[in-house]
Amino acid sequence: MGLFLLGANYKSASLELREKMALTNREIGEMIQYFCLEEGISETIILTTCNRTELYFLLKDLNVEKLIWRWLEERTDIKKDDLHEYVYTYKDLEVVNHLYRVVSGMDSMVLGEEQILGQVREA
Repeated sequence: MGLFLLGANYKSASLELREKMALTNREIGEMIQYFCLEEGISETIILTTCNRTELYFLLKDLNVEKLIWRWLEERTDIKKDDLHEYVYTYKDLEVVNHLYRVVSGMDSMVLGEEQILGQVREA
């Protein structure tokens, strides 16, 4: 088992790409169901705000990362090799460290922004 995060935010991607990655509440529910039906995925959390979209996974099988990348390629109509320039990934402890930075507002456009804590809690 391992943690995996794939995301894009205001620092890594253009507004155009972030808009392509953004999901409505309905789409979030559908995506969580889609991903959790996969054998290799135990849990999924999707955080989407005006400045970021992040997909958090608890993976039973690390080979499932290919499925996650394929979804992103289809969603954005951009090939994986080109997406690497705009999208970040973290694994295991890096995911936890990143999430703490997000929740604390250290990874926000406005340093210390408190609204993100509620958005993470909702996700």
